Formats: sequence, C-alpha cells, structure tokens
Amino acid sequence: MKLFRLAMLVALLVCALPMLSLFVAAGIAGHHGCTLHEGFANPCVIGGVDRGQMLYTLGVMGWLMLFTLPLAAALLALWLVVELARWVKSPTSL
Repeated sequence: MKLFRLAMLVALLVCALPMLSLFVAAGIAGHHGCTLHEGFANPCVIGGVDRGQMLYTLGVMGWLMLFTLPLAAALLALWLVVELARWVKSPTSL
C-alpha cells in the first residue's frame, strides 16, 4: 500500500507541474517588471540576457493544465476509492 500511495503522490505532482511552471514564469516576470501573456514572447532582460522566450514557454506550458487537472481529479478519485475500500475491509489497518 505504501508503494501505491507513493505512486499516487508522484503522479499528482507530475500533474501539478504545468501549474507550477506558469506560477514560476509569472513570478519571475512580475519580479523583473516584464509582461507575460500567451499571445507572443515579450522582451524581458534579466541579468543582461533576454529571457522573454523562456518565460513565454514556461507560461504557455500552463495550458497543459487542461489535460493534467482532470487527470489529477481522476487520480484523486481513484485514490479515495482504494483507501475507502481498504478501510472498509480492515478499519484498523490505516
């Protein structure tokens, strides 16, 4: 059961990565006063190097949430069903 729980946690973390990349891109862009949107890459000079394309790519990766968030919801539902079935079978072994 520990392996199943670990696998579910890893899968949920992988599903959260697109959201994390979007938050990181927005945080970096906001901290450096750059504009970030999904239309096109805007120039964003950080440390003398234009990082606009990198921030754009990280920001657009957030669109993968359209696929990963429903998958995460399904994984959470599966995890809940498995945990409830295990609890019903043996309520003291959680």
